[in-house]
Amino acid sequence: MNPRRLTLVLASPIVAFVAILVPASPAAAATIGEKVTVMARWTQSPVTSYNDWNGARQDRSPWSRYGFDWSTDYCSASPDRPLGFDFTMPCARHDFGYRNYKAVGLSPTTKGTSTTRSTPT
Repeated sequence: MNPRRLTLVLASPIVAFVAILVPASPAAAATIGEKVTVMARWTQSPVTSYNDWNGARQDRSPWSRYGFDWSTDYCSASPDRPLGFDFTMPCARHDFGYRNYKAVGLSPTTKGTSTTRSTPT
């Protein structure tokens, strides 16, 4: 066997072993602009916006580089199903928007902050 072929034969298992131990480099994290673009697309009124968000919620792996916060407490202190209407998914979507816009600095930092309005006299 020639020395070059012997090197290839011996190196192949070593390269394969190292590839198992060293994971591939993760995809680059999304920029804030990319995150905001996706969040804006998922938090609008049309049903297509909801469907896109819900599809991503059910299969989050393609969106991992965005680092979205998918956590939810659903409707917090209000009932999740008042009068038989199920608000759990709208509440989860609200939490998604609130938490992720807040994370990029595009939402008030304190929930419940009110502004003073002047009343015409």
